[in-house]
Order: sequence, then structure tokens, then C-alpha cells
Amino acid sequence: KSLDDTTALAGQLKERLEKLGQNVDRLTAERGQLAAGLQDAKVRLEELRRQKAAAEERVATFRNLVNRLRSMIDAGQLKVVIRDGRMLIALPDDVLFDSGKTDVKPQGQEALAKVAQVLSTLPERHFIVAGHTDNVPIRSGRYKSNWDLSAARAIEVTQFLIAHEMKPQVLAAAGYGEFDPVSANDTPEHRAQNRRIEIVLQPNISDLPSLEGIDASQGVGRAK
Repeated sequence: KSLDDTTALAGQLKERLEKLGQNVDRLTAERGQLAAGLQDAKVRLEELRRQKAAAEERVATFRNLVNRLRSMIDAGQLKVVIRDGRMLIALPDDVLFDSGKTDVKPQGQEALAKVAQVLSTLPERHFIVAGHTDNVPIRSGRYKSNWDLSAARAIEVTQFLIAHEMKPQVLAAAGYGEFDPVSANDTPEHRAQNRRIEIVLQPNISDLPSLEGIDASQGVGRAK
């Protein structure tokens, strides 16, 4: 009887030890999962902090531009706006150009010189000078389309900025023609709003989301 009792007790103890072992294994696995989750949370928190700092820097840059260009904004020579997530300076074409022309008028030269002075103080920033028109077909024999005119005006403004101490390495010119309107082309006032030059501030590389962890081999095409 003592042997039977001892055998039964041994079986019970063995069963309890197996359960405890399973519990330990489960707890060890859960601990590993929690540790991985904690590390992931730390990485996400650091990324959120970085994004917050970048957002605060963008706000500070925007306010700085508005303050330094306040007199020109109040005079109606330009606007500093956020459009489609991009910070930009918009100058109406009647300030810069005569109809169908690309030569910058004296009034426009004065405005662009002040803009160049401000933008040249922004460190590590790149800019796109973008020309825009309304949808009225151009009647000049020099330019085949509004697209040609908008590109020529963007290049003219870019060259002017370079002549006023902006680095050519941080500037690019682009023509959008009538294909990126800010208003419907249904009234003279709205068409006038679409005829403009925009100087777009490109985001700093540090502001962009990290590409770490992306498998380049999953891309559809390969660069040659």
C-alpha cells in the first residue's frame, strides 16, 4: 500500500511538474513577446518624437517666412500658403509679367529680389520654381502652348533668383501650364488666380519618413 501511495504521489508530482514546465515555457514565450513589443513601442515613440520635432520646425519656418515677407503680403505682391501639404510662395503673374511675356517687369524684379534675399538664408533647403497659367489658349507665335509659356517663365524667375545670390544647386524650374489650377477658370478673377509663379519649399530629407526595413527586392522594377 505504501508503494502504491508513493507511486501515485510520484505520478501526481510528475504531472504537476509537467504543468509547471508548460507554464514556464508559456511565460518565457510571453516575456519574449512583451520584450519585442516594448522595443517596437520605443521605436515608434522615437519616430513620433522625430515627426513632432520636424512638424514644429516646419511651423517655425512658415511663421518666419510670413513675418519676413509681411510687407509684401500686405501689399498684395505675394502669398505664403500651405497647399497639398507643400509650403510655397505664390506670386501673381501680373506682378511679374506682361501678358504673354516672360521678361520680369521692374515691379516683379523688386519683389523677386526681396524673396531671394529671404530664401537664401534658409539652410539646406531646395526649391522648385513652378509656372502656372489659366486655360485660355496662348496666341503668341513664340510659344506653342501655355505649357511652354509657364516653363519659360519658371526658367526666367529661376535665373533671376540665381543672379541674386541664390545657389543654382538648390533650384529647379517646372512648367505646369493650366493643369494645376487653384480656382475654376470660369471668371476673369478666377483665371487671374491661376496665372502665377509658385516657389515651393522642398522638405528636408530628415523630414521624410524613414525607409529602413523596406525590402528593395520587392520592387516592381530595378534601376538600370
